[in-house]
Amino acid sequence: MSFSNETKLEIISRVDELDGEAMLKGIVRGSLSLTKENGVTGCQISTDLSELAIFTLRFLLGTGAEISPEQKQGLVNKKVYNVTVKGDNAKKLLARVGIFNDTGDYVGDRIPQLEENQLRGYVAGVFLSAGEVFLPKADSTGYQLEFTFASFDYAKAFSKLLEGLGFSGKIVERHDVYVLYYKESETISDIIAYTGASESVLRIQSLKVIRAVRNKENRISNCEVGNIGKVILAAQRQISAIEELKQSGRLELLDEKLKEVALLRLEKPEEKLEELASALGISKSCINHRLRKIESIARGEL
Repeated sequence: MSFSNETKLEIISRVDELDGEAMLKGIVRGSLSLTKENGVTGCQISTDLSELAIFTLRFLLGTGAEISPEQKQGLVNKKVYNVTVKGDNAKKLLARVGIFNDTGDYVGDRIPQLEENQLRGYVAGVFLSAGEVFLPKADSTGYQLEFTFASFDYAKAFSKLLEGLGFSGKIVERHDVYVLYYKESETISDIIAYTGASESVLRIQSLKVIRAVRNKENRISNCEVGNIGKVILAAQRQISAIEELKQSGRLELLDEKLKEVALLRLEKPEEKLEELASALGISKSCINHRLRKIESIARGEL
C-alpha cells in the first residue's frame, strides 16, 4: 500500500477527533462528479481506496447511496470504487455539502461556510478524496503533496483556504485537471499533521533525518559509517518529541531557550550536537541538556 493511502487510513481511524459533517463536505467536493441518467440527476464520489468508499457510505446512510467497483483502463490498470447518490437524495446531499445553495444555484467552486473548529475536518476530507502525498525514492529527492481538482476556480479557493492556514502552494494544469501542489517537506508535514495523521508525519520526519544524515556523511570522507546510526537515532528521537509538542500546541509554551533549540533541530535534522551548539553559541553539553529536557517534557515527565 502506498504511503498516501496509509496516511488516509490513519485519518479515517482518527475520525472522532475531527468534525464529521465538515469531513463529508470535503470528501464530496474533493472528487465530486455530477451525473445524469435518464433525466435523473446524480452525484458520484470516486476513490481507489475501498476503505474510504465504505467510510463515506457511513455518512450517507438513508440517502440510497451505493458503492460500485469499476476497473479503470490506462497506463496503470486499477480498480476504483464509485459511491453514487441519485435523484432527490442527490439534490439534498449537494445542498447539504454546499455544492448548491438554497435557491438551487451552483456554488461548488466556493469554500462552504465553516466554523473554525470545522476547518481541520474539511481539509482532511478534501485530502481523503483529492489528495496524494509522495515520498522520495532511493534515487530521488522530491517530496510532493498534491490536490487534484476538475475546477480551476475551486483549486484557487482551496489554495486560498490553505494559504490562510499558513500553507502556500502552487497550481498547475495537467491533462485537463488542476493540481495544487506543495514541495517543501516541512509544509507537507504540517498539512498532514493538520489533518490529524501524526504517525505519518513522524514517518516523513524519520525519512528526512535518515536521508539528510546519510547525504552529509557521504560528503565527509573521514567520517566513520558506524556513527551514522547513533546520529540518526538521536535525531529521530529528538524530532519526534518536538513534533509531539508542536502538534499538541505545547511547543509555543516552552521557554525561549528551549523553543530556540527545538526550532533549530527541526530546521537542521542532520546536524550533530557540536554543529547545533556552534550555531547558537553555546556548549555541546548545554544543547544536549536542553534537548533531553525537551524530550522529558514531550513524555510528560516535566
